[in-house]
Amino acid sequence: MLFNKLIQSIERQALFQAGDRILVGVSGGVDSMALLDILRRLSKKNDWSIYAAHLNHCFRGEESRQDAAYVARICEQWSIPCKIGETDVPKMIRDKKMNTQTASRIARYDFFRSVANVWRIDKLALAHHANDQAETVLMRVLRGTGIEGLAGIPISRQEAGFQITRPLLSVNKEDLIAYCNQRGIKPRVDSSNEKTTYHRNFLRLEVIPWLEQTVNPSLQTALIQLSEIAEQENNLLDVLASETCQQMITQRGETKVVIKRKLFLNSHLALQRRMVKLIFTYLDANQANIGFIHIDRICEWVEQGRVSSRLELPNGALVRREYDQIIFTLSSLSIPTDSLFSYKMDVPGSVYIHEAKLWVVAEMVDQAVVGMDSLNEEVAMFDADEIKGPLILRNRRKGDRISLLGMKGRKRVKDLLIDQKIPLAKRDQIPILADEAGILWLAGVRRSDRALITEHTKRSLVIRLEKERSTTGGNHAE
Repeated sequence: MLFNKLIQSIERQALFQAGDRILVGVSGGVDSMALLDILRRLSKKNDWSIYAAHLNHCFRGEESRQDAAYVARICEQWSIPCKIGETDVPKMIRDKKMNTQTASRIARYDFFRSVANVWRIDKLALAHHANDQAETVLMRVLRGTGIEGLAGIPISRQEAGFQITRPLLSVNKEDLIAYCNQRGIKPRVDSSNEKTTYHRNFLRLEVIPWLEQTVNPSLQTALIQLSEIAEQENNLLDVLASETCQQMITQRGETKVVIKRKLFLNSHLALQRRMVKLIFTYLDANQANIGFIHIDRICEWVEQGRVSSRLELPNGALVRREYDQIIFTLSSLSIPTDSLFSYKMDVPGSVYIHEAKLWVVAEMVDQAVVGMDSLNEEVAMFDADEIKGPLILRNRRKGDRISLLGMKGRKRVKDLLIDQKIPLAKRDQIPILADEAGILWLAGVRRSDRALITEHTKRSLVIRLEKERSTTGGNHAE
């Protein structure tokens, strides 16, 4: 009965199609073990291929290693291909001055991305459930958020060539516990989830139970309903903002967007804010430093600012008024277009690219390699026997296109750099690895769908970026 309820929830969302290759992120806990078992039971009927991936974050020593061993053992019993990875997240936190949640997320998604590339994954399935959604919405309310934040965790989104899905987002934690009990599954228990020193744990263990007892026993239902309404209204605002923006934009380029002031002022304030955010997306501004206070200030200035006045913002962003035109610009710090570079890449060998202040190191490994080196954006691996002719390292050229995993056709490199929010000043400095057949890797950004490592790979070409290295030896480019 419970299985049928879960099946109905998953099938109603239509997240998967026949023939999908689905990678399940598995921690070993109740949520992910239930998801893995449900999807494998449905896989034959729906023609899905199920894979699993587990990352040891190295927070809990022996306990973490036992989690990894448990996942590997269960996957072997269930005949599910499984990749186990390990990243020293505490070291990431120390070295890069990150908080725990951010570092863990980056490590986890880097790992999933590397495994997805090897197995040609279509969908990544994660085990977030209804309780997680309620916690997320409440956390954002307490921190302060707009309608976008109230929409909570998306059930599906596209990232890095595959789709991230959350099939259990409408399922309660209690149902997942009951499911595991019925199936005789004995999940691992993460002891850190009981520590109230983490804000989210404190919210889940202390605040939400208190609110349910004293304010609203149906708090979770209310929060989820709020997120669903917010998501619908947020989507509508996005559509309206995009349509209105197209009507009022008179000029749009990489560093400049010009709009009609009167049309902007005729729009509702909520739409004005959304359009300003959209314009900065067009300009590829670092929106992490352009917040609500800046956006509100812009909206007020557009209405009150005098002709020829200007408003300076973070990251070199500038807004100025010329009669009935409002001009949004970004200062261009990129290297001149005639400063092109191109170097031969020997294997094995190394090249120092002074334009990017980077070493690029190449080595050959006589086996298929899927391991820790693939867990960060500074390393790319290729099937060496699929490389066509000599390798070169160069910066971008007009008209460059790249074939990406999970995409039909080829994408313009210019558009990809904008999508990945690479600052304009850095776009001409990014080394591109290419062979005679085209682009293999935008170093540190995305690799192509060519020369992927598979179970048939005999030799792996490993390309690594290094920021600090002795400048003696190798092919030091002058």
